[in-house]
Amino acid sequence: IGFFTGALCLSFFQKTYDVVSKKPAVLFSIAEVVIIIAMLLMVYHGFDLKPYGYLFVLLFFVSVYVFSFEKGICSNGLKRVGLLKKIGMYSYSIYMTHALCLSLFNIVFIRVLKMQPSAYAYLFIVNYIMIYFVSKWTYKNVEMRFQYKKKI
Repeated sequence: IGFFTGALCLSFFQKTYDVVSKKPAVLFSIAEVVIIIAMLLMVYHGFDLKPYGYLFVLLFFVSVYVFSFEKGICSNGLKRVGLLKKIGMYSYSIYMTHALCLSLFNIVFIRVLKMQPSAYAYLFIVNYIMIYFVSKWTYKNVEMRFQYKKKI
Protein backbone atom coordinates (compact mmCIF):
# COMPACT_ATOMS: atom_id res chain seq x y z
CA ILE A 1 0.00 0.00 0.00
CA GLY A 2 2.98 2.32 0.61
CA PHE A 3 4.11 2.17 -3.02
CA PHE A 4 0.57 2.84 -4.27
CA THR A 5 0.18 5.73 -1.82
CA GLY A 6 3.51 7.15 -2.98
CA ALA A 7 2.38 6.97 -6.61
CA LEU A 8 -0.87 8.74 -5.73
CA CYS A 9 1.10 11.35 -3.81
CA LEU A 10 3.34 12.02 -6.83
CA SER A 11 0.31 12.49 -9.06
CA PHE A 12 -1.34 14.82 -6.52
CA PHE A 13 1.93 16.74 -6.11
CA GLN A 14 2.26 17.26 -9.86
CA LYS A 15 -1.34 18.45 -10.19
CA THR A 16 -1.15 20.90 -7.28
CA TYR A 17 2.47 22.08 -7.47
CA ASP A 18 1.86 25.35 -9.33
CA VAL A 19 -0.67 26.59 -6.78
CA VAL A 20 0.74 25.15 -3.54
CA SER A 21 4.40 26.01 -4.22
CA LYS A 22 3.51 29.73 -4.15
CA LYS A 23 2.37 29.51 -0.51
CA PRO A 24 4.64 31.17 2.09
CA ALA A 25 7.52 29.11 3.47
CA VAL A 26 6.27 29.65 7.03
CA LEU A 27 3.22 27.48 6.26
CA PHE A 28 5.49 24.67 5.13
CA SER A 29 7.63 25.08 8.25
CA ILE A 30 4.57 24.81 10.50
CA ALA A 31 3.28 21.80 8.55
CA GLU A 32 6.66 20.04 8.75
CA VAL A 33 6.92 20.52 12.51
CA VAL A 34 3.33 19.30 13.00
CA ILE A 35 4.06 16.25 10.81
CA ILE A 36 7.20 15.38 12.78
CA ILE A 37 5.32 15.67 16.06
CA ALA A 38 2.51 13.51 14.64
CA MET A 39 5.06 10.91 13.51
CA LEU A 40 6.66 10.76 16.94
CA LEU A 41 3.27 10.44 18.63
CA MET A 42 2.13 7.75 16.22
CA VAL A 43 5.31 5.74 16.71
CA TYR A 44 5.03 6.11 20.48
CA HIS A 45 1.37 5.04 20.43
CA GLY A 46 1.86 2.60 17.55
CA PHE A 47 0.48 -0.44 19.32
CA ASP A 48 -2.69 1.40 20.35
CA LEU A 49 -3.14 2.81 16.85
CA LYS A 50 -2.57 -0.51 15.09
CA PRO A 51 -6.31 -1.08 14.48
CA TYR A 52 -6.35 2.28 12.69
CA GLY A 53 -3.60 1.47 10.20
CA TYR A 54 -5.03 3.83 7.63
CA LEU A 55 -3.78 6.70 9.83
CA PHE A 56 -0.19 5.64 9.16
CA VAL A 57 -0.86 5.60 5.41
CA LEU A 58 -2.50 9.01 5.62
CA LEU A 59 0.43 10.46 7.58
CA PHE A 60 2.84 8.92 5.06
CA PHE A 61 0.96 10.61 2.20
CA VAL A 62 0.84 14.01 3.94
CA SER A 63 4.48 13.90 5.01
CA VAL A 64 5.78 12.95 1.56
CA TYR A 65 3.57 15.62 -0.01
CA VAL A 66 4.59 18.47 2.33
CA PHE A 67 8.29 17.59 2.46
CA SER A 68 8.47 17.22 -1.34
CA PHE A 69 8.13 20.99 -1.71
CA GLU A 70 11.37 21.43 0.29
CA LYS A 71 10.27 24.86 1.51
CA GLY A 72 10.07 24.44 5.28
CA ILE A 73 12.72 24.90 7.93
CA CYS A 74 13.03 21.15 8.53
CA SER A 75 13.46 20.43 4.81
CA ASN A 76 16.12 23.11 4.51
CA GLY A 77 17.99 21.68 7.47
CA LEU A 78 17.80 18.12 6.16
CA LYS A 79 19.07 19.21 2.71
CA ARG A 80 22.34 20.27 4.33
CA VAL A 81 23.10 16.82 5.78
CA GLY A 82 25.63 15.14 3.48
CA LEU A 83 24.78 11.62 4.63
CA LEU A 84 21.13 12.14 3.66
CA LYS A 85 22.23 13.32 0.20
CA LYS A 86 24.25 10.13 -0.20
CA ILE A 87 21.30 8.00 0.96
CA GLY A 88 19.14 9.80 -1.60
CA MET A 89 21.72 9.18 -4.29
CA TYR A 90 21.90 5.47 -3.38
CA SER A 91 18.13 5.13 -2.84
CA TYR A 92 17.46 2.97 -5.89
CA SER A 93 20.33 0.66 -4.98
CA ILE A 94 19.05 0.56 -1.39
CA TYR A 95 15.61 -0.35 -2.74
CA MET A 96 17.07 -3.11 -4.91
CA THR A 97 19.43 -4.65 -2.32
CA HIS A 98 17.73 -4.25 1.05
CA ALA A 99 15.60 -7.42 0.90
CA LEU A 100 18.63 -9.59 0.17
CA CYS A 101 20.67 -7.83 2.85
CA LEU A 102 17.90 -8.27 5.42
CA SER A 103 17.63 -11.97 4.62
CA LEU A 104 21.37 -12.55 4.85
CA PHE A 105 21.54 -10.50 8.03
CA ASN A 106 18.79 -12.59 9.63
CA ILE A 107 20.46 -15.84 8.59
CA VAL A 108 23.80 -14.81 10.07
CA PHE A 109 22.66 -13.12 13.28
CA ILE A 110 19.49 -15.02 14.15
CA ARG A 111 20.03 -18.53 12.76
CA VAL A 112 23.81 -18.98 12.75
CA LEU A 113 24.84 -16.85 15.74
CA LYS A 114 21.54 -17.61 17.55
CA MET A 115 21.05 -14.04 18.75
CA GLN A 116 17.74 -13.28 20.39
CA PRO A 117 15.21 -11.15 18.49
CA SER A 118 15.58 -8.59 21.28
CA ALA A 119 19.08 -7.95 19.93
CA TYR A 120 17.40 -5.95 17.14
CA ALA A 121 17.29 -3.09 19.64
CA TYR A 122 20.84 -2.35 18.48
CA LEU A 123 21.45 -4.72 15.54
CA PHE A 124 19.23 -2.68 13.23
CA ILE A 125 22.06 -0.11 13.19
CA VAL A 126 24.56 -2.73 12.00
CA ASN A 127 21.98 -3.94 9.48
CA TYR A 128 21.43 -0.44 8.10
CA ILE A 129 25.18 0.20 7.83
CA MET A 130 25.55 -3.05 5.90
CA ILE A 131 22.71 -2.10 3.54
CA TYR A 132 24.25 1.36 3.06
CA PHE A 133 27.68 0.02 2.05
CA VAL A 134 26.31 -2.76 -0.15
CA SER A 135 24.12 -0.17 -1.89
CA LYS A 136 27.02 2.23 -2.24
CA TRP A 137 28.94 -0.53 -4.02
CA THR A 138 26.02 -1.52 -6.26
CA TYR A 139 25.38 2.15 -7.09
CA LYS A 140 28.94 2.58 -8.30
CA ASN A 141 29.54 -0.82 -9.89
CA VAL A 142 26.14 -1.76 -11.24
CA GLU A 143 23.74 1.17 -11.44
CA MET A 144 26.17 3.81 -12.78
CA ARG A 145 28.13 1.34 -14.84
CA PHE A 146 25.11 0.39 -16.94
CA GLN A 147 23.13 3.62 -16.82
CA TYR A 148 25.01 5.33 -19.63
CA LYS A 149 25.59 2.35 -21.90
CA LYS A 150 24.39 2.92 -25.46
CA LYS A 151 21.21 1.08 -26.27
CA ILE A 152 21.23 -1.15 -29.33
